[in-house]
Amino acid sequence: MVTVVALAIAVTTLSGCANVRGNGPLKLGGEAGQLCVPAGPDELVGVGEVLTTDTAAPLLAIESVVVEGAESLDTSGIYLVPAPTGDTLMSMYVADPPPGWGKKVDAIGAEIKPGDTVNLVAVIARTGAENGHASSIEVTYRDESGIKYVARSTTSILLADSCD
Repeated sequence: MVTVVALAIAVTTLSGCANVRGNGPLKLGGEAGQLCVPAGPDELVGVGEVLTTDTAAPLLAIESVVVEGAESLDTSGIYLVPAPTGDTLMSMYVADPPPGWGKKVDAIGAEIKPGDTVNLVAVIARTGAENGHASSIEVTYRDESGIKYVARSTTSILLADSCD
């Protein structure tokens, strides 16, 4: 009886994992690397990744966004910011926002239409004197047929007093 229960749990667990796909229609970021932004403790900084879909992609809805592996960082918000001409927003200071910042929307629950290019911006701050860092940004989303996907950026993030 114990073997049957263990097998049922294993099958249920594995089938749940199969419902999330990694190679979906949403493209996140570009080349691997590290983004370093000079920032003092508690200074709000936006770090961004470009989200793109091709024109044949279905309508997508963002379910969650996580700043992965965050140490000595607080996340105060995650937004989508329009990129009408394909402008990429890698980093910004919230105290001096770029054009288009006023049109930001909360990323969670936002929809991305076929052919869209938008900036995904995580507003973060160092939590103390130590440098803050994160390994990537992870986006979980669904297409209009209900298939769930996960996309991860290939850029790590560092907030430090200096990036020299």
